[in-house]
Amino acid sequence: MPGTKLDAQYFGRASWTRRLGCALKDLKSDGRAGPFVGSHVGVIRQLLTDPDAGPRVVINIGAEALLNFLATGCYKNLYEHPVVGGRRREPTPERIQVDKWLSLPGAHRFYFAAVALGGAGVRFYGEYCMVLRPERIPPDTRIFDRDSYDLLQPPLSGRGDDAMQRLAGCLRGTWQADLVDMLLMKMLPRLPSTRHLITSGQVSGLVMTDQEFVEVHLEGPIQPSDIEQVTQLPDEPAMEASIAQRQAGRQAPSAVELLWLKRRREVAESLAMAKVPHGLATQGGRGYQWT
Repeated sequence: MPGTKLDAQYFGRASWTRRLGCALKDLKSDGRAGPFVGSHVGVIRQLLTDPDAGPRVVINIGAEALLNFLATGCYKNLYEHPVVGGRRREPTPERIQVDKWLSLPGAHRFYFAAVALGGAGVRFYGEYCMVLRPERIPPDTRIFDRDSYDLLQPPLSGRGDDAMQRLAGCLRGTWQADLVDMLLMKMLPRLPSTRHLITSGQVSGLVMTDQEFVEVHLEGPIQPSDIEQVTQLPDEPAMEASIAQRQAGRQAPSAVELLWLKRRREVAESLAMAKVPHGLATQGGRGYQWT
């Protein structure tokens, strides 16, 4: 319902560090934390602050858009009216409204990304996951604790523009100062209360679960040289091999499958020419998130 009362601690105006401290104190005082919560938090902090295997900013993109990006060196947001699938796109009224609530200083200069710890990003937005180099992310890069489109849905929606801007301000932070505490605050309700410590694979899944992620508002421009690597889910090369096998045999693939296969091969060639590493996504195994 519009105007539904939200958790005052989580949706408060205190720093993410203070919010997390209060939440941990409450968990321990009422017995909900479990004996391992302190150790869980310690393990997560260690993983999230590892300079080599820690979190990255990722952008998912489709094959056609990736080929165009590699060819032109120009990555466009909706305000720059990119041509996707043969059609020129532009920001929807919903996107414009959400960006107003986010108080982005010149929305056309910002590009939306997500935080990941291994994996292949948000597959919904494209099968190729561009992992950006850590040095490309300035310390004051804006982050938002969820997909900003969530502001359009209950129970967050329906509060009037001023209230929505205040709410969005409560959910905002910056990369260096707030990322670890923001992620921990989001993870607390889902931490295992078992008899063993949390693993890096579990942490990876908590950082990004399907379309649940921390959003990054990255000021551009973005160039191919900013890409550390491109990852994909393992099932896509398996599908590619299946189509190629049928193509070599008596069962002819469909025209759509052949086009998909052709584009994948073009992407692989373009990434090789641009000297961008291209591999399969991993989640488990400490230190192997980005190898």
